[in-house]
Amino acid sequence: MHFYKVSLMIMMMLLTVDAAAGGIDVRDVTLWENENSYLVDADIDYFPTDTVIEALKNGIPLTFEVTVKVRESDSWLGWFERALTKRKIRFQLRYRPLSSLYEISSDDNQYQRNFVSWKSLFANLGELRQIAIADTGELDVNKKYHVEIKAELDINSLPLPMRPMAYIDSDWDMSSGWSKWPLHQ
Repeated sequence: MHFYKVSLMIMMMLLTVDAAAGGIDVRDVTLWENENSYLVDADIDYFPTDTVIEALKNGIPLTFEVTVKVRESDSWLGWFERALTKRKIRFQLRYRPLSSLYEISSDDNQYQRNFVSWKSLFANLGELRQIAIADTGELDVNKKYHVEIKAELDINSLPLPMRPMAYIDSDWDMSSGWSKWPLHQ
């Protein structure tokens, strides 16, 4: 009987640790075509760890990067083949203590918004809309293609003194891994 209680306690502890772990999940992707390009809409769920949230609240800017690649589906080289198109979208997140607002801005400063909570900041970060990934003339209509998407926290953009710890601490390991979606022409 004692063995079962200990086993149950260990399982509960492991589940608690796993629930506290952060991550990123590419949940839904829609690919569509307008007059001259292929576009992607994506819904990405961000689950920041307490360490990441604490750093943001203490004024450390965080950069998240979404990489979108278009590859030929029937290629015999697979992952080794160069992507036909590759697009990186970078967002910087900051906390502004004087205004008590969280800010998200794109790398090219074309997009900037403020939020009252870090939860609404991460919810907005997960909504990508009308991202051009390829011109219609770039893809052969007789071939099949797929889109690969990956979202991650860019540890290299952290302040230099924080990087060594961020590389070895799993609390900073926020990446979705690659997800694959068919591109219908």
